[in-house]
Amino acid sequence: MDSKTNENKQQEAAETLAIKEDMSVEEEIDYISGFLKAAEMIEETTKTILIKRNGVSLFSFKIHALTEEEMIKARKMATTYMPNPKSKKLPPVEKEIDSALGKSCLIYLATVDEDKKKLWDNKTLKDKLNFIGTGYEMIDKVLLPGEKSNIIDVIDTLSGFDEDEIDTTEAAKN
Repeated sequence: MDSKTNENKQQEAAETLAIKEDMSVEEEIDYISGFLKAAEMIEETTKTILIKRNGVSLFSFKIHALTEEEMIKARKMATTYMPNPKSKKLPPVEKEIDSALGKSCLIYLATVDEDKKKLWDNKTLKDKLNFIGTGYEMIDKVLLPGEKSNIIDVIDTLSGFDEDEIDTTEAAKN
């Protein structure tokens, strides 16, 4: 009876998800499991960044993959706008993008919330540095340009901008 119930559940799942005729229910469920796992891994995948200078470990923090929306948000945060020259009734247009600030915004958005609070948004640290500003501006105060570039490379890899992570040969066979 247990296997009959399982078969019924699989059949219901197949009907709900409009499974293709040429794919078995088991194959489709494996396929859907992989799809759901991929979505789950976006949120779970983190990497620890260790900041070292002259062989001395200074501090570390964790970053996660960014969504496309977060990447767009970082770009907007680093962009200054001006009135549209064609008409004041039209939306403003981009005037300038501060790439250094853009990198800091990406790092800030990729930092896990717990570490944002400990580092970039820490009022005590800001007071000790006599710094008034946002968390992403704090990143500019603390990290060197090369360190920021290296961290951006890691964020890009976590966010799927690594050619080695996608196997196109298998997809072509199917």
